[in-house]
Amino acid sequence: MIGRERLASAFGRNTKLQRPTCVLCWRPRSVPQLMKRATIVAALCLVLSACVSPYFAAQLGRMGGSVFVMWVGEDKFVYVPGSNGKNFAFETATTSRVIAPGMMYTDGGSIPRVAQLFRGFSRWGFGPAYVVHDWIFYGHHCYVDPDSPEYEDERRFDDVNGVGSSAPITLHESSLILAEVIKTLVDTGQVPPHDFAAEVISSAVDSPLAATLWNQAGQCRRLRVEPRHIAIVWLTLSNEKTPPPCTWKLSASELNQARKYFPEARAFIEKLKPGATPPARQRRLVSEVMAAGTEAGLR
Repeated sequence: MIGRERLASAFGRNTKLQRPTCVLCWRPRSVPQLMKRATIVAALCLVLSACVSPYFAAQLGRMGGSVFVMWVGEDKFVYVPGSNGKNFAFETATTSRVIAPGMMYTDGGSIPRVAQLFRGFSRWGFGPAYVVHDWIFYGHHCYVDPDSPEYEDERRFDDVNGVGSSAPITLHESSLILAEVIKTLVDTGQVPPHDFAAEVISSAVDSPLAATLWNQAGQCRRLRVEPRHIAIVWLTLSNEKTPPPCTWKLSASELNQARKYFPEARAFIEKLKPGATPPARQRRLVSEVMAAGTEAGLR
């Protein structure tokens, strides 16, 4: 039964919860009161959505490897799998399906800003679970809205869309897998036991809004990592003569396209090196050298 105890866990144990006369009818007299009202209403919505959460049915799976995310530009983060044997993978409890995400864009959990005010609702709090879920969404979109064969998506997403007699992952199954990863993270002591947040989040990815995103057309190509970003990750972690590990799950076509962006990638990486001269300082140094040269020529 979800009630005052659940709300207390969300707001903090020391929060005193009083019975409101009518939260929705209360008329705020100032901006802070308006924000407080919005926060309380949002909390109540979260409580109600947790009532049918897949988290209740989730069992413990098995996971291994490390999760590494790299910034490659404004609002662009790339999940980079480790080498073979060190890459992150999760074995589901219900079907024993092993999901090993390949290289992709990720932004953590799609948590509304108002929800991030509450304990356990960080965009990266359950990071590995969000990576698995992003990979499932990515694979599903490339299954229902296939791209060019050169990308070899059938091989890339065989852990999501099935191989042999296994069927593609459904929306409901994706929410259950998310819940399993979160529960496994909690059980192994990787994250604190934020049960309320886990219940709400796993419920949200099985909602009608999630179904709309799940069935949205034209997303496969949009989700694909751009060649220049592949090149940045490639040259940051290795060199152009060493091909990326197969765990990145990139096609030969994508690797060839990425090679064309090596010069641009090198310039990007050089600017981020410790001790590199900032662009503004470089311009000032050039101006000083030119001025010194002009002055010497006039003597």
